[in-house]
Amino acid sequence: LLHVAGTVQVGVDDAGHDVIFYGDTASYNMMWDASSSRLELTDNVKINFGTGNDLSIYHTGNHSYIDQQGTGNLYIRNRADDKDIIFQSDDGSGGETAYITLEVYST
Repeated sequence: LLHVAGTVQVGVDDAGHDVIFYGDTASYNMMWDASSSRLELTDNVKINFGTGNDLSIYHTGNHSYIDQQGTGNLYIRNRADDKDIIFQSDDGSGGETAYITLEVYST
């Protein structure tokens, strides 16, 4: 077992190293991809939020989910001045289209 009390640095800053974290289940991991500057999780690996794991974000290989199982409401907020919330999907012709637009309402 490794126990660290303090800061942990893996790799050298600005040297472009990937970092992979493995659990005890085969084929499940998360990786910091240095060349793409992003965190990648394998299918069925969930990011959970809350002390009771009330909110999960994950991809099954076929579908993607934002799953709220807590007791409160699920809020999707846009706090940018005079901007909308737009839900987009494939338009069937290789592009994207807005399926639902929640527009800013001014009085």
